[in-house]
Amino acid sequence: MNTGTGPALARGVAWRSPVHADLSRCLDLHPASRGSEILGERRALQTWASLLGRPAFNAAIVEIADAPVSESFVGFGAVVFVTRDFAEAELAAPAPGLNSRVLASVAGGKPVVLDERGLRTNNAGISLDLVVLVSTCRAGLSPNDVSEVRARLTSSFLEIHLGYRFNQLLFEATDAAELALALGISLPAVKKRWLALYDRIGRLEPGLLADAAADADKATRGPQKRHRVLAHLRQHPEELKPW
Repeated sequence: MNTGTGPALARGVAWRSPVHADLSRCLDLHPASRGSEILGERRALQTWASLLGRPAFNAAIVEIADAPVSESFVGFGAVVFVTRDFAEAELAAPAPGLNSRVLASVAGGKPVVLDERGLRTNNAGISLDLVVLVSTCRAGLSPNDVSEVRARLTSSFLEIHLGYRFNQLLFEATDAAELALALGISLPAVKKRWLALYDRIGRLEPGLLADAAADADKATRGPQKRHRVLAHLRQHPEELKPW
């Protein structure tokens, strides 16, 4: 089992690899990462558990050594290596529910997750494509503590993946708060920038966001709009020039 040690959060903190009994608590730190949209909660958790034994899956828990069990987990990250075809298809046609599609492929017996042979072959040849299933901190931590946990997750990622050759990393930011944390800016700033993007894209491509705006499901509407904007920007990078 991998471990890392050092002081943080005013108490001893460490990272380690998860075991089956940890998974539910880990995923409770960020429920949107469960990927249960296709499989449902029970099968999704079972599929997460099956990933623990695969060489293409790696994960790390950041925990406080002397905290009560219910409060000890302060960070969780998990990644999985996927086939090049799957990665290219996701980039070509991005849509909400990245984790759910990865998990459904595993549960359905046609995994897009690399097996040991594929992992070795790709690492020695065309390099590897990685899906970041989750990288999160417990809600309510101070900015300094969030920085410490993020540093621990980054350290674990680097240590676990020594010797791997990366091609690209895919990650689905599930909400504005997550984007704000990843970018190091305020939540209102993220929302303001998304609104500005929607306004600009709406004027340039009036039909692009129409279906997403009409969606009655608010939980789906936001991610659909964001993915359509990102797909448009990949095809038209000139739109990223200063306005």
